[in-house]
Parts: sequence; C-alpha cells; structure tokens
Amino acid sequence: MQSKLFMPKTLNVGYQNRQGTYTGSLAYVIYYDETGKLRKETSWESWRDTKIPNQEFENVPTEGFVFNKTGGGRPSWSDRKAFCRVYDPRGFEFEIDMANLMYILECCDVMKGKGIVGELVYAWEGTELVLVPVNSETYTESKRYTDVLMNKEHIKGKDLKVGYTYIDKEEDKYIYLGKFHEYDYRTDYSDSNRRQKVTKSKAKKFFFAEECRWSSNKDFPWRIKAISSLGKKFIKELEVGCVQDFTPFQNMLEHSQYYSPVDENKDELHPIDPEFIINTILDKDISEWKRRVGFYTKAYGDARKHDITMEKKYDRPYSWYDSNRHDRKVIGVEAVVTVRNGDYGRDSEVYRGSLEGFFERFTGDMAPCFIKRYLENGKFYSYKGSVPESQISKDDKEQE
Repeated sequence: MQSKLFMPKTLNVGYQNRQGTYTGSLAYVIYYDETGKLRKETSWESWRDTKIPNQEFENVPTEGFVFNKTGGGRPSWSDRKAFCRVYDPRGFEFEIDMANLMYILECCDVMKGKGIVGELVYAWEGTELVLVPVNSETYTESKRYTDVLMNKEHIKGKDLKVGYTYIDKEEDKYIYLGKFHEYDYRTDYSDSNRRQKVTKSKAKKFFFAEECRWSSNKDFPWRIKAISSLGKKFIKELEVGCVQDFTPFQNMLEHSQYYSPVDENKDELHPIDPEFIINTILDKDISEWKRRVGFYTKAYGDARKHDITMEKKYDRPYSWYDSNRHDRKVIGVEAVVTVRNGDYGRDSEVYRGSLEGFFERFTGDMAPCFIKRYLENGKFYSYKGSVPESQISKDDKEQE
C-alpha cells in the first residue's frame, strides 16, 4: 500500500437507504482537504438521499469497526470491481475495496462478533477512500505527510539561504545554491549536424540541488534543479541549518551545463591508446555492443563520430540478388569502421579490412581520439567517445 496518504481532520458523511446493512442505510464518506475544500462533493451530492441529514465527524483513530459483507459488483459512485462493507462504530456503514481489506487483515486481528481489533483512521489515495490501521507504517508515513500538507507556511524567494535545505509537500529535499541565469539546450534542426542550440534565460532562476531518491550514486544522490518561480512549492526549512560541507554542491553547480554553457571551442582531442582499441574489439567475454569503440579525429573534430568493431568476414558480399546469400561461408574476421554525420545522421561504412590496415590508414589527424569537453567557465563537463579507464583523471571521475 502507498505509504503517503492524506488523512483529513473532518469527514462529511451522506446516506442512502440500503438493505444488507446493520443500520438500513449505506454511507458515502468524503472529506475536507488541506485548503478547506470539500472533495468529491458533486458526486457525493448526486448519490446521497438529501432527505437523510448528512453528518460530519472528526477523523480520529477509532476502535470498533466491523466487517459486514464482501462481494463483487461495484457501488454506483465508483469504478471498483469488488468491495467490502464496513461498519463504523459511530453509527454508519461504508465500503472499501478488497485490496484495503487485505491490508487491514495483514495488520489487525479480527474477532468474531466483535470486529477488527485495533484503531483505524480514514485516509485518501487520490479519490479513493482507504481505511488505515494506526499500528501500520502507512499510518506513520501518512500522518507526517498530512502534517506537511496542513502546514500553510510557504517559503518565499527572499527567505532562501544558500546551503540551507527546504522541503516541498512531497517531503522531497532541496538545497539552495543561489540565483543565476539558466542555459537551455535544444536541437537545432536547421543545422545539418543537428547541433544543440543554447539559449540563456532572460531572468535569473533559483538553483537547487534536488535529492534523487532513485539515484545510482548513493554517496551523492543530488542533481541540479532550476526553478523560475517558487510559488507555494516549499513549505518548510529544515532546522539543521546550513549543510556542513557545501563544497560538493558548489562543485556540482560549477560543472553543470545549466549554470555555465558548454564551450566547444575548448574541446581537447586526446589519442586513444591503441592497446585499448585492440583489447576492446577483440574481447569475446563482453557483449558485441560493448566491443564497439567510438572515436573522433582531429580532421573532423566532433562533427563526425566513428565506430570501429570486428565483424565476420564472408567468402562473398551479401546481396539481395544472390539466391544463395544465406549460404555464405565465414572465412575470418575484419575491422569495420562506420561514421555518422551529426547525432541524427545515418551511418556509412568508410573502412573494411585488417586491424593493421586500420592503424595504417587512421593515423596523423585521422588517429582515433576521444574528446574532453569543457564549460565556458573552464570546468570539465564530459567525455565524448570511448575513453580508456587509465586515461580518465581522478578529478574527472568525481565530476562525471
């Protein structure tokens, strides 16, 4: 079950006469959200019998709920395919879905004739009512989430302090880095090489380090996030104060292409170790795709990316007009180099032959290289092409 559900302070209960219930009527429960708005009021009004007065109750942990009836079908106001009727000790009966029923049974004992053992409270997952056991982790998480939503304080831009941590209503963390212009990158389709066009924001934006809960880098799970207007996004400043070590966040900012634009004029082409090329394309212990080495040359810069790989060599070339084309014989392997014009261009073959012939042809300004790219502020940004581990500096590894 989702661990963050909204648990309102006040419930609004409408009724409709219905057989098969303890009290002779069935309830439709809705609630007031964090802004004081009554949610699902339209469907609630169309469903309830207005001749039966509605009632409002405080949504507090309550004991004495009883399962009455389970079955298929669906109530008129919902798309749920199966449901269970539950009696609330405050004198009304309502319906929950079977997934909610199973979760309650996981957390609570049920006494014959006495109902569910333990306290439960009403919560909502979107538009769906969920009955939550107080002794569950879902209740603990949902209570904290609800407290955050009910907190009407919102952080304004003038209140932000560099290095301090702020949270939004989803309890996600953001560390404020400062206010700067943001650089945006879009593919320029008028460019034959489909290069990216860089634009600078007219106004400065709020830069944050956003915590990434699913980041593969568990030691530093943060990424740059630029926000034009705060609005009501942040509701709380954590009391821990400024982060103890701001240096990693400053480094992340300075190495971000959104903070400083990529400067291709600073590109450095470094020759790839020939041993790395040979060992990679001949390594049968790794996948075929990983045996491919991508490289650039000083003759073309980053305009043309080359790939070299080893392919099977046949006794004759493949042809659609050859009725026996599937019976070709493998007589060895050979190096094949393809080149792509721009990021979206088509690959074309520029070399096919022996490895020795490849190194004889791709020499001088055509020698295989990787590109080391920098930002306008002079900070390292990224590598392009296949880079031997031995040729990556320790500082670059930390920034990649």
